Amino acid sequence: MNAPHGTRQLAVVVPAFKPDYLSEALSGFLEAANQSVSLYVFDDCSPYPIESIVRTSLSGVDHIYHRFPQNLGGTDLAAHWNRCIDNIGREPWIWLFSDDDRVSPRSVKEVLRALSSAESSDLLALELEIIDAKGRPTGKVYQPPIVESPADFAMNRLSCRRQLCAADHVFSRQSYEKAGGFVRLPKAWYSDEVTWHRMLVQSDGRVVRVDGARLQFRLSGSNISTSRVHDRDKQESQVRAWKYWADYLGSKQLDSDSLMTQWRRHGLLAAGLWPLSPAALQHLRKMGRSNWGALADATFCCILKLRVVGANLVGRVGRRLTGRFAVAGK
Repeated sequence: MNAPHGTRQLAVVVPAFKPDYLSEALSGFLEAANQSVSLYVFDDCSPYPIESIVRTSLSGVDHIYHRFPQNLGGTDLAAHWNRCIDNIGREPWIWLFSDDDRVSPRSVKEVLRALSSAESSDLLALELEIIDAKGRPTGKVYQPPIVESPADFAMNRLSCRRQLCAADHVFSRQSYEKAGGFVRLPKAWYSDEVTWHRMLVQSDGRVVRVDGARLQFRLSGSNISTSRVHDRDKQESQVRAWKYWADYLGSKQLDSDSLMTQWRRHGLLAAGLWPLSPAALQHLRKMGRSNWGALADATFCCILKLRVVGANLVGRVGRRLTGRFAVAGK
């Protein structure tokens, strides 16, 4: 496949399978696609009318649509990401987007502006905001540091001071190729953070924040982040990601246990395990925890989970009461 214009600076790569938000995901790139962006949409043999949505949404806009004859994302999502990138032109910068997230045209402009002065070893990071199925913000905005070294990125991520996803970073082709593409983990869970760090290490690079640019990550209830179907894959991915981080920290002679405590605990909750269950304790032991250490982690997670459940319950009751008072006051 060839790029719409081989001289364009940035390739936006959209692996598409779900139809619900695809048009909205593409909307942020409409203006830039006729200027500095090559826009690619890859249909992962979806049963939905992806081509029709793309043709309608991108009417009059330069783009390339390609449908793969076999679905790969369902069995090896990171391999599918790599397959998509292998089928684009030679643009020096790549933005792997998704079929349900959202970005504004202004944010795209800020990314393009940042690319004009970026080094090929840089990894550009956007602000991250979580939105729900209706596009409403659900919490605070996560802002990455202005600049991060590979060690800073590792420490910020492992201590959970750093939030990220696959679509909120823009990377160079050079860094991507040096790192060997996206790390293949089950359902690509943790593939983004491990791959970003490998890019930084292999290219001796840094993360640079793009001011004024924000990625809205959609938790719609139909993605892997909110699904319980893939919990075993998430657990396997966390163990393999733990091995990567432990090896890196060990090579730098850093205390991996103290740095990874929060990462391990939050990952336990995200993997869908009830903290005090035998399966959770076994999972923690796979990540190097002693029996007592695993019990400490599980107890902490149990308390945290109960706090979250309690806060959600209080918020729900409060909203109902507010609604009743509003009705009664009319």
